[in-house]
Amino acid sequence: MSYQVLSRKWRPQVFEELIGQSHVVRTLQNALERGRVAHAYILTGPRGVGKTSTARILAKALNCPHSDGVNPCNECQICREIVQGNNLDVLEIDGASNRGIDEIRELREAVKYPPISGKYRIYIIDEVHMLTLPAFNALLKTLEEPPSHIKFILATTDPQKVPQTILSRVQRFDFRRIPTPDIAALLAKILDEEQVSYDEKALTILARKADGSIRDGLSLLDQIIAYHSDKVDESSVVSVLGLVEDTFYAQILDNISRHNRKEVLAKIEAIFDGGYEIKEVCQGFNQFLRDGILTLETGDPSLTSKGVLVDIPEGLLTADLINLLDIGLATEAQLRYAQQPRLLMEQQLLKMAELDRVVSIQEVLQGLARAAGNNPPLDSGPAAVQA
Repeated sequence: MSYQVLSRKWRPQVFEELIGQSHVVRTLQNALERGRVAHAYILTGPRGVGKTSTARILAKALNCPHSDGVNPCNECQICREIVQGNNLDVLEIDGASNRGIDEIRELREAVKYPPISGKYRIYIIDEVHMLTLPAFNALLKTLEEPPSHIKFILATTDPQKVPQTILSRVQRFDFRRIPTPDIAALLAKILDEEQVSYDEKALTILARKADGSIRDGLSLLDQIIAYHSDKVDESSVVSVLGLVEDTFYAQILDNISRHNRKEVLAKIEAIFDGGYEIKEVCQGFNQFLRDGILTLETGDPSLTSKGVLVDIPEGLLTADLINLLDIGLATEAQLRYAQQPRLLMEQQLLKMAELDRVVSIQEVLQGLARAAGNNPPLDSGPAAVQA
């Protein structure tokens, strides 16, 4: 049997397995339990947060003959066919490759026919925003008043491209990015089941890198396990993902704080010699500066990207890091269009090294007080005559 990637092997099969979408789960479960399932839904949100999985679970719950009223049994033939993608009553359509008016006309003709084995014929249209405007217009009437045996579940990562006339005819659910601790907890659970050892810091880095997407997190985890099947540790994650160690960023920041331009340029040379992607390094350094701000302001390691406090050179204030981060974020935006990213990176770090350190009000007052102590004020007039 061929290997099945983790994102498919661990796809949620019941509502309770969906992570981070409790508002969607509760609403759909109540609708199923009370017999108030709408004729059409649209599921919106970032990639890899459970939209298609939710659509399939809902389709199974509607057609499963042994459903408990909320969740499918996942054991009957209908459930197995839906999971395998070959059930004739649940049709998944890719909006990107079936985007024309001709495909929608065929769909309008097909909805007239009753289901074969289940209670409903269910159309899951993924990436629905890719449909052309004529295709959307052709779908309007069918979407508004479909036959009683038809259910539509639309999914999109870009709801702004879906016409308002479509959105007004469906119930909309906005899916959220998955919190980093939830992704890390899921990765830990999966590794326990797969009998692969791990350390918590490595999972935190992976979860942060997933950027709210469980599918991305599982794809990255697959890569790490293929690289080092015995254990998922920090060194493996850093090596596979091409990340730069925080100690390297700390050295850059230290040289910037000391205005050591020669060493700053040497660090840029090391970046190129190491074969690192300039954009990734820029993003990583900006993230390091953010972690530095959080270190100074909160002292709470749980808020930083890797769950640890970072070393900040003595004398740097939050305002200094904010000024550096302003330059870093501007450079990150410019890198998208840069023809010579190395020059842009060099310019960024040299600008940072040229910045004067921010002086706090307290330091100014202390300096004035010292100056006043060294230069006592002149007498304003003749001394008083004693009687």
